[in-house]
Amino acid sequence: KAYSYNRQGVMNASVEFDVNSLSPTYKLLMGVPGRSNAFDISKKLGLSLAIINKAKTMIGTDEKEINAMIESLETNSKRVEDQRVELDRLVKEAEQVHDDLERQYQQYQNYERTLMDEAKEKANQRIKAATKEADDIIKDLRQLRDKKGADVKEHELIDKKKHLDDQYEAKSIKQHVQKQKYDKIEAGDEVKVLSYGQKGEVLELVNDKEAVVQMGIIKMKLPIADLEKKKKEKVKPTKMVTRQNRQTIKTELDLRGYRYDEALVELDQYLDQAVLSNYEQVYIIHGKGTGALQKGVQQHLKKHKSVNSFRGGMPSEGGFGVTVAELK
Repeated sequence: KAYSYNRQGVMNASVEFDVNSLSPTYKLLMGVPGRSNAFDISKKLGLSLAIINKAKTMIGTDEKEINAMIESLETNSKRVEDQRVELDRLVKEAEQVHDDLERQYQQYQNYERTLMDEAKEKANQRIKAATKEADDIIKDLRQLRDKKGADVKEHELIDKKKHLDDQYEAKSIKQHVQKQKYDKIEAGDEVKVLSYGQKGEVLELVNDKEAVVQMGIIKMKLPIADLEKKKKEKVKPTKMVTRQNRQTIKTELDLRGYRYDEALVELDQYLDQAVLSNYEQVYIIHGKGTGALQKGVQQHLKKHKSVNSFRGGMPSEGGFGVTVAELK
């Protein structure tokens, strides 16, 4: 036992012995020298305690201390080994929990991705269907106008627009409606339609919740909560300008069928009249075709002194076949 402590490269080792069962456990204890179990075995076998105690008095002090030290080392070694086994078990459990969570998280991500893909697909289908519905309605409106001209009755336009009204969702209104800051809306008021971001004129109040609004060539029945009354600008006395009545020209100019140069001349004349009529927004109908007339119209609008900005038409306004100009 002492030899290993005094020599490098040498280590004590022993085989664990179970005193209770009086049999070896065959567990190798590295770093722990073997100790004598004679007294414990004798006691277990029933030898008189007097004889055992007498025998202990005959053992030297050093031997007793060594045995006590070895016993302490065995106890500590066993405790460390038990802790190691318990730690291994906890590590394995933690790894299992981690693997389970990782698998569940992956399943959740796959499920979420599937739901998002399905939602996008449904949304795209609804958008395509709504766009086609709007294009069909606009086509019907164009045909109705071309067929009857100025004799088109208001209720006919409203009936044609009913399908788009049915598509209108109150949820979209809630995202845009602001607290009314101005007077109560009445027939003849200029308003902004919040859900479309467009300007229009109130033609009539259907009831205390709905009104018929003219937006360009389209008349729609809309919730009053979706309308924002525009402030009336104060007219400065120093800028007295004689303006023509708003009814002298329409809010739209149809250039379909015109040659390129003729269309631009007609556009110039129309913009001058629109400014004199105090229009803020007009609709230039150039059709789709090859796109050449559309490009020419928009380039001309970009350079025109009376035009503040312009944009392509929304589906409810005629889509790519119409350009909407905001006047200064």
